[in-house]
Amino acid sequence: MAVSQLLARISPERLVRCREDREELGHLIALEFDASEDFIDVDWSPWGLRNAIKALGKEDTARRLARLFSGDDAPLVNKDYPDGPNSFDVYSTITYVGPEAVAELYTELERLDPDAVGAAVTGTYEEGAGYPPNPAHAYAETFRELLAFLKQAVTAGQAVAAWWD
Repeated sequence: MAVSQLLARISPERLVRCREDREELGHLIALEFDASEDFIDVDWSPWGLRNAIKALGKEDTARRLARLFSGDDAPLVNKDYPDGPNSFDVYSTITYVGPEAVAELYTELERLDPDAVGAAVTGTYEEGAGYPPNPAHAYAETFRELLAFLKQAVTAGQAVAAWWD
């Protein structure tokens, strides 16, 4: 299985339980959710999306997006078990952004045109080397999916947890 970036929409109450209970944290990274929660796998798109948004002149938005994607300044879900109940359960620390930060980021991101974000993705893509054949389209679609995911989080007043798995 390839390593990819996962984001989970969870209630503030679930976040508290994950912060306090090792077993609850294990349920989170096992993708065990109630009906109001969900996750999205954004694969390896975080760097491309961040760089594209930066290229569009939205430095602050790119920084906030990087924080959502397990950025260095994002708080840990559980400081006693930063990478899961057992060491190295996942391939990164498990971080989160709270409902207010999610809402602020969503407000900024929804102002951007997904096709413009896709077109701004930079880098060299070699067909057949594991890259999508049409990176602009692939990144635009991932951005649309991310917007829909964040909109649901905002509507439900949810936090977003992030990790690489």
